[in-house]
Amino acid sequence: MSAIDWAERRLFALRDLLSGADGNWQSSGITLDTYPSGQASLAGYVESWGSDETAGLSFSIDLLPGHFYEGRPWKPDDKRKEMSHNRWEVHGQAWVTPDRHGNTLADEIPPRQSADPEGACADLVEACVELSELAFSRPKTNDAWLPRPQAS
Repeated sequence: MSAIDWAERRLFALRDLLSGADGNWQSSGITLDTYPSGQASLAGYVESWGSDETAGLSFSIDLLPGHFYEGRPWKPDDKRKEMSHNRWEVHGQAWVTPDRHGNTLADEIPPRQSADPEGACADLVEACVELSELAFSRPKTNDAWLPRPQAS
């Protein structure tokens, strides 16, 4: 079984654990996203839009080429970007949608970088494990994940 298969199994296991009896959590596993810019990424999520309590709570994972966000944003008349083949990054985040009108970053796991695809795939599996730990670090309610105002 490939590392990507293991990562996907971790996401589905997280979905099932979070769902418990209510079944409000969804995931499409790990997907390959390709963009008109010529870049591609692997991405996955586990999210809930079911009950008011959990509406807008999601956990995401991304494996991106190292230069994915570098430079100015790509526009349709630009030359296609060449994919990076010597640096890969894995990011995992918890997102909350306080009012159903936009996501807010609630927490994240430390990003990882690798110089080769095999290492990046291993990082993806480790990050999925950490994302599961992060998901259970607070109650699975939208309010528990809302950013707290800074004390002044």
